[in-house]
Amino acid sequence: MNEVWKSIREFPNYEISNAGRVRSIDHFDSLGRKQVGKILKPSFDSRKHYLHVSLYKDGKTIPVNIHRLVATEFIENPNGCKEVNHKDEYKTNNAVSNLEWCTHKYNNNYGSKRGSTRGAKNPMSKITQDVAEFIQKNHLSCGGTMRNIELSKMFNLSPTHVCAVAHGRRWKHATSD
Repeated sequence: MNEVWKSIREFPNYEISNAGRVRSIDHFDSLGRKQVGKILKPSFDSRKHYLHVSLYKDGKTIPVNIHRLVATEFIENPNGCKEVNHKDEYKTNNAVSNLEWCTHKYNNNYGSKRGSTRGAKNPMSKITQDVAEFIQKNHLSCGGTMRNIELSKMFNLSPTHVCAVAHGRRWKHATSD
C-alpha cells in the first residue's frame, strides 16, 4: 500500500496518512519562528485502549485518537455514524483498510474473532451468571422481596452494582426466566 497523506481539516498544521501515521508540516508558530515538520510519536490514551497524538491548535494542546483522524479524513460516512470499528480488533492497527464507521450497537457486538469477554468470561467480573439471575429474580423492583442492601451484603457487592444488575445496566444478557 502506498502511503497517502492528507491535511487534517481541524488541525491545519498536521497531516494524517492512510497507514495511521501523523506528521506536522513546516509552518511558522505564533511568534514567527519556523517549525520543521516531523512524524509524531503516538501514545496510549488514559484508558490505554487507543493510540493518540497531541495536536496544537489555537494555543491549546488537544489529544486526538488516531483511528478517528484516519476515518474522518479517508472514509466516507454517509449514514452519519459516530463510532469507528477496528475490523481486526487490534486497536493499534489504524490503517484505513482496518477501519469502518459504525453504530454504537454494532461496535459493541463486534468481536467474535478474539472471543467474547461478556459476563463471567470477563476477568473483571465480580459475579457469575447464576448470581446475576438470582439478583434479577429476587430484587424488590423486579418482583422479588429483597432490597439492594440485602443483596449487596449477600454477594459482597456495592448496592449500586446490585441495582445495575437488577435493572439490566449490567448483565443485561442474563435472564431470570
